[in-house]
Amino acid sequence: MRIKKIPIYAGLNIAVLNPNDAKKLGVYISDRIKIKGKNKEIVAVVDFDLTGSIIKEGEIGIFYDIKEFSEGEEVEVYPEPLPESVRYIRKKLRGLELTEYEIKKIVEDIYYDKLLPIEVASYITAVTAYGMSINEIIALTKAMVSIGKTVEWPKDWIVVDKHSIGGIPNNRTTPIIVPIVASLGLKIPKTSSRAITSPAGTADVIEVLAPVEFTIEEIKEIVAKTNGCMVWGGALDISPVDDKLIQVEKSLSLDPEGQVIASVLSKKKAIGSRYVIIDIPYGEYAKVKTLEKAEEMAFKFKKVGEALGLKIKVVITDGSQPIGNGIGPVLEMIDVLKILKNEKDAPKDLKEKALELAGELLKLVGKGDYYTAKKVLESGKAFEKFKEIIEAQGGTVEKDLESMLGQYTYDVKSPVEGYVEKIINTRISQLARLLGCPKYKGSGILLFKKVGDKVKKGETLFRIYSESEAKIDIALKYLGENFPYVIKGKKEFIIKEI
Repeated sequence: MRIKKIPIYAGLNIAVLNPNDAKKLGVYISDRIKIKGKNKEIVAVVDFDLTGSIIKEGEIGIFYDIKEFSEGEEVEVYPEPLPESVRYIRKKLRGLELTEYEIKKIVEDIYYDKLLPIEVASYITAVTAYGMSINEIIALTKAMVSIGKTVEWPKDWIVVDKHSIGGIPNNRTTPIIVPIVASLGLKIPKTSSRAITSPAGTADVIEVLAPVEFTIEEIKEIVAKTNGCMVWGGALDISPVDDKLIQVEKSLSLDPEGQVIASVLSKKKAIGSRYVIIDIPYGEYAKVKTLEKAEEMAFKFKKVGEALGLKIKVVITDGSQPIGNGIGPVLEMIDVLKILKNEKDAPKDLKEKALELAGELLKLVGKGDYYTAKKVLESGKAFEKFKEIIEAQGGTVEKDLESMLGQYTYDVKSPVEGYVEKIINTRISQLARLLGCPKYKGSGILLFKKVGDKVKKGETLFRIYSESEAKIDIALKYLGENFPYVIKGKKEFIIKEI
């Protein structure tokens, strides 16, 4: 058959056949075929040109996603059986435990695009519904490491890392911890994600000041020069299957525990880290709801880490409300810089949490504690190191961040007097995303009141920012039924209208 290129990007390997050719091959829509050229072959999903007017008999249409073949090239086409891994996904959908081999086949078939999006979504759904055993998580983590690139560092380097499982708005401790520990001679090649369901990921926040997409060789140069980096892991082909799974999780708004553990530790192992601090926030409106569940997850992190040869310390933290004042890339970076510059109005909760985690990381490698970290921060050394890292990544801290904030704002006020009993994290996150986060970096929320604070009637609780007036209107409509603050006075009052 002859290749005919279709000038569309489909997002996966799709081959369009004339119905008569499909009949000869014995395949139907959504079946798989193997396309074999002189020196390459791929597996693609079948679609039909039902009219036969675009793809003639003897032709096979492929979208621009498929780079392996050129226009007019002669290829051989064969029916391809269902991938072996589909059987194992069905097995997991029945709630059964998978073997190491079965998990490895699923990972391989995801990497080589042999599975349809609905099949990958079924896998995510199955591990969300039935969970994963320790053995399954270990097998998944090892498989994800083995299929991507890995980084080796000099043996005499102390290579450390940290990660939060997320779910708490702001909680932007990484840009504070990295320069603290890097100032003390430890190496911290920090790779971070972009936002999945949150208003911003660490990579989105750092990108306010500097590029975050680099090759492995470029990262090695940055770390050799500055002791640290803060980059996006998705550009490195490190645990690449995880990045594919994250895209599906994002569309489904799912984040299954076993997948979270494998995602975090596969990337830590692949980037060459040896000592890792894991932050697990828990609370009513966090990813992890109870202390008991947090302790269970901590146990799994440690067991999987041990199997990978990593030294893990898990810190269980308060996830009952947002950490810091700003939510959204620019607002979060403003918080970070205030802390690094030791400004008086810097958010105390974010500063203390960053110091506690940095202290635990220093203790893990025998290089200090909380007070060591505090001394580095308050001496200004952490800010100087932060500047050095940002400049090594091609950025600058000399940006007017206030001018980058969304031009449309609205102050949300309290209609009652009392005190803040709760702030619902999930509603704060959804509100920020409606305002344009993380795509529009100047969008977000600035909190003026936190849990326990007294509020007067008419006093501003928070300010919303957006680069679009229409998004402000959408956000206000959302707030009418999903207000994130619970105000308690003479009686509990959950605001329904603004």
